[in-house]
Amino acid sequence: MNLIPQDYTKDLVLISFWRRDKKIRDVTVGELFPDARILQKTVSHYNWGSITTITNGAAVVRRCDGKVMRFDVTTGRITK
Repeated sequence: MNLIPQDYTKDLVLISFWRRDKKIRDVTVGELFPDARILQKTVSHYNWGSITTITNGAAVVRRCDGKVMRFDVTTGRITK
């Protein structure tokens, strides 16, 4: 989902990468949003964005401010 509670903490996990039955890496609110003012407040939550697609070995994430980030699905790390 693309909503997080208003009382979230920066260590709240938004995305988890797995290989078979082993977790590779978590991506947190703090990592995606070093400046929390970017988050868009709704009536009851914050909108953070969404995973738009997984293609060519990358998970494509569009943040609520329109910034697009790509994560390597084998490592969970941001790609350039």
